Amino acid sequence: MFSAFLCTSVKAQPVLLSDSLFQQRVSLALDSLYNLKFVAARTILKPYQEKYPKHPFWNFWSGLELWWNILPNIIDESRDAEFFYHFKKCDYEATRVLQEHAYHTDALILKILANGFLARQYANRDEWIKSLNYARIGIESLLTLKEIQPDLVDIQFGDGLYEYYMDYLPKEYPWLQKINWALPDGNKEKGLSQLAYVAENGLFLKYESLYFLANINENYEKKHDLAENGFEELVRLFPNNPFYAKRLIQIYCSSESAAEALPKSINLLNDSTYMKSDTYVFFEESAAFRIANVYLSIHQTSQAEQFFNRALRASMSLKKYSNRYYYGAICYYLGHICISKQDFKSAKSWLRKVPKTNTDYFDRAKEQLKSIENL
Repeated sequence: MFSAFLCTSVKAQPVLLSDSLFQQRVSLALDSLYNLKFVAARTILKPYQEKYPKHPFWNFWSGLELWWNILPNIIDESRDAEFFYHFKKCDYEATRVLQEHAYHTDALILKILANGFLARQYANRDEWIKSLNYARIGIESLLTLKEIQPDLVDIQFGDGLYEYYMDYLPKEYPWLQKINWALPDGNKEKGLSQLAYVAENGLFLKYESLYFLANINENYEKKHDLAENGFEELVRLFPNNPFYAKRLIQIYCSSESAAEALPKSINLLNDSTYMKSDTYVFFEESAAFRIANVYLSIHQTSQAEQFFNRALRASMSLKKYSNRYYYGAICYYLGHICISKQDFKSAKSWLRKVPKTNTDYFDRAKEQLKSIENL
């Protein structure tokens, strides 16, 4: 794989990200990309790609396109190698530019971003050592960039993530202190403030800042109102991207007012624009499952069964569906509903379908089967 990198030209590259016209095009292209309009985004950038084909930016952009193909079904690792290739190649090309021009702004920014995405995906794969190593590389480039471009707004995105996670993670996972002992401590409040600033004023990382703020408020700070506001804004900005609607329904359905929010959740699930997306099936699987659970919690069993079956159809349309978390969970709950209806034969059939790989539901299914084995 890496032998292909050796052909990269070291010819001086322009500083595109400081070009106001290029900034405008990137901003428009990002709007299209986040709306999953990949061809439209490439078309916007085409004049620059034709003029500067050797610039490291293009491998970064290819990686970003892949990211939006991977993210809707993050458990699928089939495109990881391609994803890692593009971002590692971007980092390699940026490094070669920096060997000739140590303070090349584009190269520094791209090293920060490429290594940030590598760290993020390795973390998704629970490869924490690799994740932290790539994060270190990105931080080193960030520190250099801060020296030469201290007023660059988007710098605060990297700063903000560092400040937040270097405060939060060592407290939650003490073993990480043995690995990151050489890195300065973080400050959560400062990090959140910086992310909010970039979400309001950033150029290239505005949307990522908005997403990370919403994600942090949902999963770590437990400030669900702020998380809900953030994802509602992302849904408004990117009406063609079901990923943000999926996350918003997740918040609606886990809130104390989940039942009251059911009409909003169902409207999002049935949005005709989302249904046209290639990634709709992943959205439907998750959203229908969560809506079904809300109905179950308020004892509206028939509606719950309806949405569990809708989630099941979506799940079974995917490759290796029996290994999917949602498939096992749905089978368990359909078995649970059958027990409540005293349809023990159907209950046993559903509960036996819960795979051993689903550690959250397999043991629960065994217990349920045991309780009805003589019925």
